[in-house]
Amino acid sequence: MATFKPRRFYITIETPEEGDHFLRGLIIARQNNSSEYFTDLIDAVNEILEPWRMEQIMEVKQLLEAQRKRVAVRKAREAAERGA
Repeated sequence: MATFKPRRFYITIETPEEGDHFLRGLIIARQNNSSEYFTDLIDAVNEILEPWRMEQIMEVKQLLEAQRKRVAVRKAREAAERGA
């Protein structure tokens, strides 16, 4: 009788884009296979990508805040010009 040997898999993701592509593939594969391994792999890839995603979110927030400030300054300037 064959004996079962547990295996450990290591994932190396070189770029966030590669990670997103791999993640999409895992999600599609999970739809066709009920193995719990896919959920574990998806969670692992999400954990790897999480810091990068947070950086992206912070960059977008900073850009939006800068844009909001520019709009506020422009509106204040326009209001001052109308009042002058």
